[in-house]
Amino acid sequence: MARGSNGGWPLWVIAAAALAGALGVGLGAWSAHAAGGMLGSRAAELVRTALPWHMWHVLALIAVALWRLFDGAGPPRVLAAAALLFLAGLLLFCGSLYATAFGLRFVPQGLAPIGGLALIGGWLAVALAAALRLR
Repeated sequence: MARGSNGGWPLWVIAAAALAGALGVGLGAWSAHAAGGMLGSRAAELVRTALPWHMWHVLALIAVALWRLFDGAGPPRVLAAAALLFLAGLLLFCGSLYATAFGLRFVPQGLAPIGGLALIGGWLAVALAAALRLR
C-alpha cells in the first residue's frame, strides 16, 4: 500500500513499538539479573508484572499498524484509535508500574487503572475495526 493513502501513521506506530520493545527487552534482562538487588523485591515484582503487559501490547501495536499498511479497507480512524489507546495504555499502565518501582515520585499515583482502561479500549477498537471490515 502506498504511504500517502494512510498518512504514514502506521510507520510511526511501528517505530514507537520497536523502541518500546527494545526498552522492554532491556528491562526484562535487567529485572532478571539485577532488579531485586538494586530496588528490592517489591519493586522488582512491579517490573516483572509490567513486562508481559508491555511486550504483548508492543506486538498489538505492530499488528494494528501492519493491518493498516496492508489492508486498504481496514477502517483507518478506528485502527488509529486502537494504536493510540495501546500507546496510552503502555505509557500509563506499564509506565506507572515502572515509575513506582523506580521510586519516581513526580509520576501521579493512580495512572495504572486509567492505562488498563486504555488497553481494554484498544482491544475493543480492534474488535470494532474487525466488525466494520466484515461489513
